[in-house]
Amino acid sequence: MDKLTTYNQRLLAIIGTLIVGGLLIVLLIGAFVLGSELFGSRRADDDEDSSRDSFSLRPSGNRNDGDTNSKGAGPKTDIKLTFESPELIDTVKQLYLIPVTLADPDQALVTDSYDVTNEPDIESSARTGVFEHQGSYLNIIVYNQLAGNGQMVYKKPVHINGFRNYLFKGKQYLLIKASNQDTDKNGRLSYRDLQAFYVYDVEVNQLQEISFPNMGLQEYTLLHNSDEIALTFGVDQNQNGKLWDEPTVLKKYSLATRRATDLLDKRLVNQLQQIGK
Repeated sequence: MDKLTTYNQRLLAIIGTLIVGGLLIVLLIGAFVLGSELFGSRRADDDEDSSRDSFSLRPSGNRNDGDTNSKGAGPKTDIKLTFESPELIDTVKQLYLIPVTLADPDQALVTDSYDVTNEPDIESSARTGVFEHQGSYLNIIVYNQLAGNGQMVYKKPVHINGFRNYLFKGKQYLLIKASNQDTDKNGRLSYRDLQAFYVYDVEVNQLQEISFPNMGLQEYTLLHNSDEIALTFGVDQNQNGKLWDEPTVLKKYSLATRRATDLLDKRLVNQLQQIGK
């Protein structure tokens, strides 16, 4: 009888161990499957965000494999553009801004936001629209309704992170934050690359870039009652082509001289550094 009892106890122990082991295996498999799904979902979201806020430097071919260009060099590029509604920036000269974005499904949708205000033109009775854009833009067109033509601001690939028009002494300028180099070496132009400051003179169709080696524009400020614009540049100390908790320097740009110089006196900066030691 004792032997039978002992045998039954051992049998129950073995069965219990097998049941517990089976449950553990099921739980481990479930955790693995759930983790894989979460990781895949997050990776897909990251890829979607990256595509939405960046432009590939590799042109995408036409989906018709047999369609080649006139020289037979390869498939034609099929870039789909979205032209936003014209925005009136000068009622006298009848000038409009037309922001341009990519609408290729492979690139994903580009989002943007902008604020619209009206400012009086001090030198005339006209009212001039002031538009500020933040988002992901391919180019900007300045459309002249009187002449019936348009001029694009950039003649080469860029990623425009933000821009606004600015009226100074009767002249329209575009103030632009954009990147034209893939500084983080990921094959795309995006807001993660080092940004430069651009000033576009609408009247003479002239674009000027203000940038410094291993620096990226973070923000700019219009200085009151002057032609000067304060520029905040982040310093890419480790030279990895992107900014993350980096020190900054201040520059100032003059619309009159078209030059950028230090905003603060170097002696003052040195004094601050000595105090901080």
